[in-house]
Amino acid sequence: MSDRSKWVNWLVSRFEIDPDAAEDLVQESLVHFTEIYRRDYPNASETDIEAHLENLSDALVCHSLCWRFQNQCRKRKREAHAYERWMTCCVSEEDPEQIALEHLEFEALLAQIPDNAREVVQLWLEGYSWQEIAERLSINVGAAKMRFQRGIERVCEHLRSQCDDPVVCGVNLSGECSGASQ
Repeated sequence: MSDRSKWVNWLVSRFEIDPDAAEDLVQESLVHFTEIYRRDYPNASETDIEAHLENLSDALVCHSLCWRFQNQCRKRKREAHAYERWMTCCVSEEDPEQIALEHLEFEALLAQIPDNAREVVQLWLEGYSWQEIAERLSINVGAAKMRFQRGIERVCEHLRSQCDDPVVCGVNLSGECSGASQ
C-alpha cells in the first residue's frame, strides 16, 4: 500500500470521484489496517507497521476501498432520502403561502453570505461535487470548501444574533449569557 497515488488514481478512474474524496477513502483504509495491526501487535514499531502496510495484498486493499466507497454512497443515499422525507413533511405542496414564506427566509439567509461564498453554497445546494464547484469557479477544492465554511459560519452568526432564547442559543439579545456559566 506504499503507493497511495496508485490507489487514488484507481478510485478516480473506477468510480469517477474527485481525487480528494479518493484520497480520503485511501486514508480511511490505511487507518483501518493500521488499527487492526496495532490491536494484534500493540508493541509494534512504526517500521513494523509500514512493513505490514507494504505487504498488504492488492485484493485486500481493493476490497477495502470498494467497501468504503459503497458505504459512502449508501450513507449519501440515506441522507438524501431522509432530507426528501423531511421536506415533504415540513412543506405541504398544497400551501403555497408556506412555500413562499420558507423561500423568502431561505433567500434572507443566503443574503447574509458574502458573494464569493454564496456562489459556492448555491452550487453545493444544486448537488455539485467539491471538484466541480472548484472547476466552475476556477479555484482549488480547498478554497471552495473554505468559502463554504465561512458562508455557513456567517449564517450561524446571523441566526445567533437574532436569537433571544437562552436555551437555544446560549445568550439573549442583551448579550447576557445563560445557563451554568452565570
